Amino acid sequence: MTDTRPVKNLTTHNHFADHGWNWFLPRQALAINIILSTATAQNIDGGLDHLVDITLGSDNNLMFGGLDAPLAWSWEDDGDDEPSPEQQQIDARSKQMFEQAVTDGGHPMPATLRDLFDLLATIGLCTHTTDGGVERWRLNTEMPGPDELLPMPADENARYARMRWESDHEPVEQAILSHLCDNLDYPDEILTSLQRLADITGEPAERVRETLPQLLQHGEFRMVRGTGQDVTDVDPAKVAEHARFRLIPNWERFSENRIRIRHGGSDTTED
Repeated sequence: MTDTRPVKNLTTHNHFADHGWNWFLPRQALAINIILSTATAQNIDGGLDHLVDITLGSDNNLMFGGLDAPLAWSWEDDGDDEPSPEQQQIDARSKQMFEQAVTDGGHPMPATLRDLFDLLATIGLCTHTTDGGVERWRLNTEMPGPDELLPMPADENARYARMRWESDHEPVEQAILSHLCDNLDYPDEILTSLQRLADITGEPAERVRETLPQLLQHGEFRMVRGTGQDVTDVDPAKVAEHARFRLIPNWERFSENRIRIRHGGSDTTED
């Protein structure tokens, strides 16, 4: 039997945004995330109209007019002030990329939000089934990116792949940063190894190895061996798990590039 009670606690899937769907889809992307994630996480059955009624309500601003309203590619479509010329260019580019990918994939172009849900079920971001007269919408919890379900130009493939990579490795990066900032109070450098960092983060050494290039980008950190004129950079891909190296932060550059959120870290300290 389909539950008709309003949902008190709405659910979103973090990787929906991290894997690029907020960038690829129109402005109703957050509504799609909430509706599908809530139905999946809380095992709620029913058609789209029912799911909208018990989650957001058809008049919610996130719906931009409801299931049968046209796709909204600009906040202007919701009656807000006219966006800047720069934002208009971004919105137009997003719409163009979406329409090109749908066309290249051989799918009919969705005209409404309801049509878009059907498209997402067709390409595999979610499933839509009917069993014994009961409709069921479920999110694909493996959360493939848009580029994995629709044809994209090479540069877009690279962009979405990068977004997924950064999302998947962010917990390891944050654990290392928490150790350096919270436990060691922004040290000038530490002597460490892949295995030591693995012990600190609770992740396998290979995950740490894969994550370190993210710290090294933009000159925020260096991995080196030696001192004085004998200093040489260390390649994370080639260093042995137990080989020691010096991790040297450039805190000034780091603070210019990022805003760090405290996640809480291990109490382990470097020797």
